[in-house]
Amino acid sequence: FGAGFSPAAALALGLPLALSSTAQVLPMLHSAGRLRSPFGERAFSILLFQDLSIVPLITIIAVMSRNPADAGGPPGWLLGGYTVAAITGLVLAGRYLLRPLFRLIGNWGERELFVFAGLFTVVASAALMQLLGLSIALGAFVAGVMLADSPYRHELEADIEPFRSILLGLFFLSVGMLLDLSAIADRPLFVLAMAAALIATKTAVITVLAMAFRMGWRQALGLGLLLSQGGEFAFVLFAQGQAAQLIRPEAVSVFSAVVTLSMATTPFL
Repeated sequence: FGAGFSPAAALALGLPLALSSTAQVLPMLHSAGRLRSPFGERAFSILLFQDLSIVPLITIIAVMSRNPADAGGPPGWLLGGYTVAAITGLVLAGRYLLRPLFRLIGNWGERELFVFAGLFTVVASAALMQLLGLSIALGAFVAGVMLADSPYRHELEADIEPFRSILLGLFFLSVGMLLDLSAIADRPLFVLAMAAALIATKTAVITVLAMAFRMGWRQALGLGLLLSQGGEFAFVLFAQGQAAQLIRPEAVSVFSAVVTLSMATTPFL
């Protein structure tokens, strides 16, 4: 808001910046052997809550939309209802359709079918969300929840293990390609200052909250630094804000650069 954005634009930019990167933090905790520790569980619980909050955040941006093309569409509260209904339907489908399917595949003993069924679940869930005019990334996230709820989740995890590193590398490659160097060159001081302010603010807030919940100051500061970056869902929400005509493409480029730079600092922090 202090940078001259309208309240609606500032909210459309500020909400995504509050999210941290699950795709970046979890592999770091896993490689350090801290994912199952109390520290790792607290970090994971915060990240999971942030990922779940994507539903109301998308709804908030939809309610503030200035796009005339959206005027003939459903109001924001109805769009939120569609989102909740779609997620509920997918979770129920995962429990009552996927479980029998995986049980059948398990009886056949064909491991390749586990990979196919898992990938099909993700693609189908994302396609359904796109059909409803919702976030594709949200559909993929819900598919992950559905697969994690399956009694065959350990077999699935073992079968998709070879794909994980490849897809994670592809994700960070795509994040790097989102970096608009011309946007940084045009406003280098603003981008660097905003990235530093984002990291410092999130570190301070999370550290204070962690200490309020009786974590030692070292672990609290470590948690704050670990979750200080912007997250991958920020790119989704920036695109939603641009489609809703709340923020200009130039602002999307600048703040995507801010998020990308903040993610680049996390391994060092």
